[in-house]
Amino acid sequence: MKQIKQSFKVLIPARLGSKGLKKKNLRKIQGKSLVEIAILNAKKIKYINDNDIFVSTDSKKIISIAKKNKVNFIRRPDRFCKDSSIANDVIIHFKNYLNFKGELNLIYLQPSSPLKTEMYLKKAIFQFIKNTKKTLISGYIENSEKFLKAFICSKNIKPLFNKKFITANRQSFKHSCFIPNGAIFIFKLKKNFRYIKTSIINPLVFPKNAIIDINNLNDFKKAKKLFKK
Repeated sequence: MKQIKQSFKVLIPARLGSKGLKKKNLRKIQGKSLVEIAILNAKKIKYINDNDIFVSTDSKKIISIAKKNKVNFIRRPDRFCKDSSIANDVIIHFKNYLNFKGELNLIYLQPSSPLKTEMYLKKAIFQFIKNTKKTLISGYIENSEKFLKAFICSKNIKPLFNKKFITANRQSFKHSCFIPNGAIFIFKLKKNFRYIKTSIINPLVFPKNAIIDINNLNDFKKAKKLFKK
């Protein structure tokens, strides 16, 4: 891979609370917490400076991890650390904290989808450089049939999409689905940012089981097994 000339900021969102798995970002794999795994992967990219890595958190323990690894930390307000908080809120808080001019390349690196090695991140950066106008999102390819035939569970069970798909044969499903794995988002962060644009994306495709999006204890156990391979 060739050396790149563009610079990047890395934002690692790591609040203490988690509804599905208590103190998820402090859970350890091979002796390192999920947030530290994210920090170390970013630090291994030679064209990302330690001073360009930011951990956004409400936790004193996670702040101490950031300090130990000599990267920046941002104290995130409680209103952006709720179960209902979304990535856009965290990014807007980060944008206001930096108070930068113009625009910058932002890597939004989620510790809850831990990267086994920094090579995943390096690949993402080089792919983004080829088309910086699109938001890069990491994920995997899945057969569309099971999604288009799915039902949504509310007061009444009803088809998630058009009911015509429910009885369609396999040959009717000509397209695959790209499913985000939650690990990496890269995009141009501008002063007027309001939300991550996903109308047209630059998909970074990984094998389905290469990255585990950890939402509960079973997911965490799967991630630990993945790191042992």
